[in-house]
Amino acid sequence: MKIMFDIYIYMKSGLRKAPPKLKKIVSNKMLCDLPDIDKILGNRQMLKDYLNEGWEAITKNYKSGQVSSPGKERSLNKKNHFDTLEPAEKTLALEFLGSIRKYTVQSYFDCAKAAVKTKTGNLNEYFAAGSTNITSDYDVAITGPDANEIMWLMFKKFVKKFKSSLPHSFDSNLYSSPLYIHTAENGTKIDKLRLPGPLFPRVNYGSRNFTLVPYNKVHVNEELAWAGIKLLPIFETHIKGKHAKLQGILSNSRQLKTELDLECQTAEGKYPELQEFINDGVYDEETKHIIKNYFLQYTSQKVCQDFVYKSHSLKGKQNFFYHSNKANYFSSEAYYTSSAVNSIVVENQLGHKLDFGTRSFDVKRKIYLTAAIENLGDMVNHMTHETGSKLKKTIVKYSKYLYRIYFCLGKAGDTKDAEKADKIKKDIIPFRKTYNTQVMDKLNSWKTIDFDSKTDTLKSYLDKIIKKVLKNIEDKLNKKYNLLKRPATTGQIITQKKKLPVRIGAGRRRKTLKKKKLKRKRNRRKRK
Repeated sequence: MKIMFDIYIYMKSGLRKAPPKLKKIVSNKMLCDLPDIDKILGNRQMLKDYLNEGWEAITKNYKSGQVSSPGKERSLNKKNHFDTLEPAEKTLALEFLGSIRKYTVQSYFDCAKAAVKTKTGNLNEYFAAGSTNITSDYDVAITGPDANEIMWLMFKKFVKKFKSSLPHSFDSNLYSSPLYIHTAENGTKIDKLRLPGPLFPRVNYGSRNFTLVPYNKVHVNEELAWAGIKLLPIFETHIKGKHAKLQGILSNSRQLKTELDLECQTAEGKYPELQEFINDGVYDEETKHIIKNYFLQYTSQKVCQDFVYKSHSLKGKQNFFYHSNKANYFSSEAYYTSSAVNSIVVENQLGHKLDFGTRSFDVKRKIYLTAAIENLGDMVNHMTHETGSKLKKTIVKYSKYLYRIYFCLGKAGDTKDAEKADKIKKDIIPFRKTYNTQVMDKLNSWKTIDFDSKTDTLKSYLDKIIKKVLKNIEDKLNKKYNLLKRPATTGQIITQKKKLPVRIGAGRRRKTLKKKKLKRKRNRRKRK
């Protein structure tokens, strides 16, 4: 495998002479020939074969070097084409497919954008956030007045052409919520955009973007209820009778989940367009499920798009976060709440600092606790369904969620949690690229994420993390803090239980004044 990789790098480099370490094998025919493109990606049928295998199955195969366990949608058959390639050829194939995936998204976006009839001048765009690693997903957020229509049209065109979905074939998910633009790339201001108000707590970031941030208790409680849906699987084992605040939140979460499950079950009978779409092709059950969810994402987000860009009134509940979160719920592998998107995508990944204005400290704190709850739920979900991977690699793989949890807990008012997040980012996150657990053993990096490599199993470790994080969240939900006005170096909200001086730094100034007074007394004595 190592030789194949070296040869692959050599061939890509364009060097006329082989590197010294390859001199002994320079006579090998592989060094004299170009990569066998026909073997790797020779025709349209081969591309279709890759699409049918699915991105998740292919990348798991690539990472493991063997046929993987079932992926998110389908398993990889030993007889499928990707499994026949050499390691270097697999790398090249993934690079090809990554470029094709980006081209496909761009092409389908341009096509859908042109097809949408609009009076706004097609002031729509998209962006992809996250890792650029060749094995990573490629999630796309579409923004603008027609974002939702474009998203749905892109999805439909791909499914009808390839009889498969973008999430399966390319691990690409399309979103049109909850991030928005107020100004197009060409500098054009978007007309009819709803102004900020009690029903529309808009916060701008960057030069052209805005998001919705909870402003009051009603908003933030709605967010907490949606985030709590992700903790329902561990309610009986870890929350019931142990954490009163969380138990109250999850009672609302359960009601929401019941409503959403019912809507999903009755969707085909309720929406003739959906039924016609599903009956129009021969799809497996997983693809039908994805089609249904994308359609419900589309119909839910339409309420939000019309409210934001067309000044229509909200239908049903007069809480924008209910409608926005409903659209997110039906999205593929998405955060449900604006709070989680704002905390992780906008602030952490994109690096924008959101101005919370006059929002109370309690609201600010619960925004970040909402995000922490969601990430804990995602971590539990992924790790409990993990199969086939070695324990240490699994721990490293999902350490990103632990980092995000402590990042949010730190922002909610705890310097120790913020410091722990920084340490995880420094000591653990870089190893998600290499999975070099041997180096981590030598450095004793596992201590940073509370993993005992000698005694912990996946179940015992996850149980330990769940208990620790839930207690942390419950404590923060119960505590009442006073907010310091001085900024923290790590960006988190600094809190303290004791009453603060009226003016920040007054204590320090009093000490200085006392010293000056004593100095004046000494000088007077000397003069006498």
